[in-house]
Amino acid sequence: MSIATAQEIDLLRQLPAGEMHSSFFDLWTRKEALLKAIGRGFLVDPRQAEVGIGQGRSYVTFDAGVWTVETLAVSASVRAAVAIEGELATELVVRPFL
Repeated sequence: MSIATAQEIDLLRQLPAGEMHSSFFDLWTRKEALLKAIGRGFLVDPRQAEVGIGQGRSYVTFDAGVWTVETLAVSASVRAAVAIEGELATELVVRPFL
């Protein structure tokens, strides 16, 4: 099952081979965050949501609302994503658990 829209697939294919793997997992976490935030998870076809690839923040119109979707670098090899309803203007910061 593909999770990417046609545009996301095109963007992934344009990346250097060394970036494609991590960018795919960034895309996956962004999709997962958005679909869980709307409360339906992968019961929704992930190809219906265009969340963009790569790190950083996107504003996504989906399910009759606008969402802030952002990839978070938890550590050098661990990524997460968050989806928040509305257009978030403040910076998101990941703090280590002590």
